[in-house]
Amino acid sequence: MKKNLWCAVLTACIAGLPVCRLWGGGVMIYPKYLEFDAKNKVREVMLVNPSAEETASYRVSVKYMRQKPGGGYEEVSGPALDDASGFLRYSPRSVTLGPRRSQNVKFLARVPKEAMDGEYVAYAVFTKIIAPKPLTVRDLEKKDGVSVEIIPIPSFAVPVIVRKGENFHSAPKLEQARLSSGEDGSALLKVRLRRTDGDKKQPESSVRADVSVWAGDELLAVSKGRYVLAHNEYADVLLYPARSGKAVSSDELRGKTLTFCLTPVSEADGADCSLARERLEYIP
Repeated sequence: MKKNLWCAVLTACIAGLPVCRLWGGGVMIYPKYLEFDAKNKVREVMLVNPSAEETASYRVSVKYMRQKPGGGYEEVSGPALDDASGFLRYSPRSVTLGPRRSQNVKFLARVPKEAMDGEYVAYAVFTKIIAPKPLTVRDLEKKDGVSVEIIPIPSFAVPVIVRKGENFHSAPKLEQARLSSGEDGSALLKVRLRRTDGDKKQPESSVRADVSVWAGDELLAVSKGRYVLAHNEYADVLLYPARSGKAVSSDELRGKTLTFCLTPVSEADGADCSLARERLEYIP
């Protein structure tokens, strides 16, 4: 059954379905988020090369980084109490993917008995290996000085959560919706996904959810699998309203009642606001 699941995921990745995410390095990945606890100590990540012609290689590593509220992540120097990078073992350390090929990377979480109960965070980082460019006769014949070529190296990171003991679960909340315009007049909506825990000032559990925005019964945009890690209070979610593949202008939305829906994470396309844990109405 597990083999059938991975075959279905591979087919979906190659077909470009939302179950996978296409990163800047040209690789697709599933899943986009790893969670470990006492009952789930082993997880796998599938890398898929959707190219029909090119071979791609990636180096695998685990780092402790912090999620930035506005998006992305940043490396942190020095020790941290919620660092999970030392708990993780993984194999292989590098992968080479031929055209239309895939490979799984296995991760194992081992939490020391002396570790305090709580949630620990790390990122699984996949960095593209750039093959050195061979020198040509023309390169050797150049005598007009030294030239430098800067080659960007794509990488992407998957958040990893390791939980030990009993954790209270944070509740996600939507707030602070805003509408702005792009240079071409297209609409850009921003809403804040906040993690709350009642009277507790320091939540210990991350939250994940899908965030969508609606005009009446019309789905304008959806952002899948948004998350707020335990060391953050909130994360800003950007939504780009579109209709039939064409961007909606900000002028078209002004004065209308927009509804933001927070729903459980789903790998299916679209969104279902009837399952919303919370709704936020906003009139630009």
